[in-house]
Amino acid sequence: MYIPPTLTSIEELRPADVVADTLTKPIRLLASDFNDYYVKVQRSQQDAGVVKEWLAAHFLKLWELPVPDFTVVQILPEHVPVGFHPDYQPYHFDRPAFASRAEENALEVSKLLETPNDYQRNLSGIGGELIWLALFDVWISNNDRHANHYNLMYSAAEAPKFLPIDHGLTLDSIDYGNDPERQTENDNLSDSPVFDRFVTRKEMVDFGHGAAERRALFREKAEACKTNLKDIIAQMPEAWQLAKPTLHHDLQSTIFSDQWLATTWETYLGFLESAARR
Repeated sequence: MYIPPTLTSIEELRPADVVADTLTKPIRLLASDFNDYYVKVQRSQQDAGVVKEWLAAHFLKLWELPVPDFTVVQILPEHVPVGFHPDYQPYHFDRPAFASRAEENALEVSKLLETPNDYQRNLSGIGGELIWLALFDVWISNNDRHANHYNLMYSAAEAPKFLPIDHGLTLDSIDYGNDPERQTENDNLSDSPVFDRFVTRKEMVDFGHGAAERRALFREKAEACKTNLKDIIAQMPEAWQLAKPTLHHDLQSTIFSDQWLATTWETYLGFLESAARR
């Protein structure tokens, strides 16, 4: 299991480092390992956004899907200037923050659609990542990665890969203790131009034809997350754990239940069948 370090800020925050055109407005900062990170703070004790980011990032690692390295960063008081930014209050920095490492050579995946067709075709071999990522999103009820809002980066720094980001709106079941929300097709990555471009019809059909084998692998991936769940939660800062004291129980009874795993699988096969017909 991935064990991230715990880091601190090492220089004063600047208003220009706030990514202002997003809902959560993360802050880019240089951490004590001398890498840049995009940081999201826990704005109140009840704010579970950082918890969801932490869980989803760990789960993605266990699914063996590319995801930026992540960690916990404590922003030191001396690095928060007075009147830093209108969207932030000083007490927002009292608790540790979730941090996702910046990928210097990554670009928003929607921009790939603006590049030459030959270039896109050369990248089609990474479509398998998208097939599994779209299934992952059904499993964790991620309605925030779709054709209008990809929350997905593309990196060619070493080998071509997709990098999913921003998971603060996933796992709706832990907010209310209810069953997870069943995703609709237009809220899934499989119903998007990027999916159509990079996942071939043959890959979609082969995934469906090998359903028994793929279903077993999906169960294995979910089981790996379940097996490591206690350790994943134990690694979280205490302040985050206070936001969801029943987190382990809530997840065990929802996304890891046999009923939800079966629903996830059947829902996704339907999405793939529809995508293959387009």
